[in-house]
Parts: sequence; structure tokens; C-alpha cells
Amino acid sequence: MIRAPYPPTTTKSRILKPQAAAKRPPLMRRYECLTARSTNPLIAPALPLLEAAFSAFARGTVFKTSNGPCPVEDLMPGMMLDTVDHGLQPLVWRGMMNIVPNTPTDHPESQQLTRVMQGSFGFARPESDLMLGPAAEIVRPASPDNTPNLSPAADLVDDHSVFRTSPPSSVQVFHLMLPRQCGLIANGVQLASYHPPLERVRLLGPNMKQLFMSFFPHIKRPEDFGPALRNEKSSSRDADLNWA
Repeated sequence: MIRAPYPPTTTKSRILKPQAAAKRPPLMRRYECLTARSTNPLIAPALPLLEAAFSAFARGTVFKTSNGPCPVEDLMPGMMLDTVDHGLQPLVWRGMMNIVPNTPTDHPESQQLTRVMQGSFGFARPESDLMLGPAAEIVRPASPDNTPNLSPAADLVDDHSVFRTSPPSSVQVFHLMLPRQCGLIANGVQLASYHPPLERVRLLGPNMKQLFMSFFPHIKRPEDFGPALRNEKSSSRDADLNWA
């Protein structure tokens, strides 16, 4: 008996679709918010907008208060800080976070500090070496046309008297909020207190805006942060700083 031949075998090639790369979960960070009524630790994403509220002044930065010099880590809400243009102002909020070296991040500049050597901006400015966080802003003399007079400390790096440095171990960094943004005196240098970029805050989605505002329990709406220093002229005490 002759058997019928088997039908030819056909091999169907499979097209392997590339798998989408697994989305990396966002890096989370612990933030601490201190007000006169509460200490509020929060776990939230390590995003530049959030980190900027906590990372201006390294531990040990000394500010002028009504009771004399005081390191930033010992400042408590209600203490009166000496400001450049608005006299004594009460501290209403203090934020703190830790910069941990070698932490995975999409913005490595957030893991670095700026070191300002003694006398970098003139005699006793600063009075001793000053270590600043990535969000620090130095108050510069206002120009005649009232252009913004705040300079990120990291933008003044010249590798001669102002350096960018990575801490060898975990370091605490802080930011301070007053009823309005002011220039504060730290080691003889004017540094800006915290004020958020309101144009960015208003563009946040509802969930992110709610998270951002939860950092500031004493604030009900963005306008309650008060006037921003960058919108006003300053009768700067550091008008003779050598910015060259």
C-alpha cells in the first residue's frame, strides 16, 4: 500500500517584540519638616523641586540671631533671625534632609556641596570656610534695573576659592523659611531664605501639589509664602563684595 506523502512542514517564524524596559521606581528620600507645632517626617520622591526646600545650608552653618550666633541645626521655629533688609524676623519653618554619597540618582548635582573658602568674596566674607548645599542661593547686590539678585552658590564655582565637593559620608543639610524671603547673614555672607518657584508650583498636578504643600503645614495656599526676594531691590550690606 502506498501511503500518501505527508504535507510539507511549514515553520512559522515568531517575531519577538522587544520587552519594554522595566520602569525604575523613583528614588525615595526622608524629609523632616519642623514648625512651632510639630516635627513632621515624610517619605517622598527625591525630586529637585522637593529637595530644593531642604538642601541649602550644611550642618554647622552659623546664622545671626537676636541671641547671638547659632548653628543651623540648633535653630528652632520662633527664634528671631537677623535679616539684611527686614530686621529681625521669626523662623517659621525648618527643613532637613541627608545627602548620602553614592546614592543612585538622575541628578548627581543634588549629591554635592559647595565649599566657599574664607575671604572668597572679600575681607571676612566668609569669616571662615562655608559649606553650602545644592539649593543655596547667595544674595548679590541688586542692579539698577532691579534684575534678579540671587545667584545659586554652585554657579560661583571657580575651582580657585569656590569648589564643588562630594561629602565622604552622610551630611545633614537644611533650609529655613521666614514670613517672607529675606537675606540672612551666615559667616559674613548673605544667603537667601527659602521661597518656592511659584510658577512651577502652580503647574503641578493635583497629587504632586498636595504632596508639596504637605511639607508646609502652616501654608494654606502658594501665595502665603510671602514676597520673593528676587522681585525687590536690596539695600545690600554686602554691596562692596568683590564678585569678579
